[in-house]
Amino acid sequence: MKKVFLAIAIGASLIGGSAAQAQPQIPQVKISGFAYGGSGCPSNSVGSLISSDNQTLELLFDKFQANLAKPQQPTQFPPQASCSVSVKLRLPQGFTASFYRVEHRGYANTKGGATGQLRARYYIPGAGGFDANRNYIFKKNLERDYTIVHDNIATAWTQCGLEVPLTVTTRIGLQGNPTGQNALTVDSQSQKVQTTVYYRLKRCGT
Repeated sequence: MKKVFLAIAIGASLIGGSAAQAQPQIPQVKISGFAYGGSGCPSNSVGSLISSDNQTLELLFDKFQANLAKPQQPTQFPPQASCSVSVKLRLPQGFTASFYRVEHRGYANTKGGATGQLRARYYIPGAGGFDANRNYIFKKNLERDYTIVHDNIATAWTQCGLEVPLTVTTRIGLQGNPTGQNALTVDSQSQKVQTTVYYRLKRCGT
């Protein structure tokens, strides 16, 4: 069975200061835990590794794929799959965080005549549950690795605290009346793929 590899590497920028001033050092933020769930990542289907510096989370999926074939062809995976990954960040005292940029990379094959879609949702609990969404359409008759960048994401800030969760939910799907095999995954042919999450930091109360 083909494995799907996902790495969440946490990058940061700091809000505050002016262009004429030297930028202050970005406080260290670490991953303190994570949880996952969804049709593309059911229980006991995901392997994980957090780096020794707690800056990178690597997840290995067994089932995060979508396939759609012509009626007489069997498919191993359904035409839709989703997975929510909630990463708990340990913030320095007196800081709050928000999403800023997320990069999705994967592999799409719609040469069999289907169309595909990737939908991403970025969520911070509290503050009214405010979140942001990103949709991307894969046209027919293509086969390539893809990179989708969602920049300047406008989400709420986390509560001021030492440990806060940020959740990324990714949904992939294929549709149409295909004449052959189609596939959409959150990986690439090289399987060296990252979903990279960048966030902003600011001091509480500013």
